[in-house]
Amino acid sequence: MPESAFIWYHADPGLRGRIRDWQNRLAETVGVHGRLLVRCQGGQTTFMEIYEHVESGLVERIETLAERESCFAGIRRRCESFVEVMSDE
Repeated sequence: MPESAFIWYHADPGLRGRIRDWQNRLAETVGVHGRLLVRCQGGQTTFMEIYEHVESGLVERIETLAERESCFAGIRRRCESFVEVMSDE
């Protein structure tokens, strides 16, 4: 069943462009387009990537590919996945 993955992490705000570039390469590589959100609060910047309606195997692949990206070096990514509740369930 398709799920939505929410991946968040604290990072330097200057990485925003590099993260977007990575998401663009990811879209070309695995065919999934993600959204990128950012929050600056209390002197800390939190990014959140959202990938909707993807299979769980693809979520694992996204995280494997992220481990190889230099922009995520030293960053702990937290990935949580959810399945949408349909009105007829």
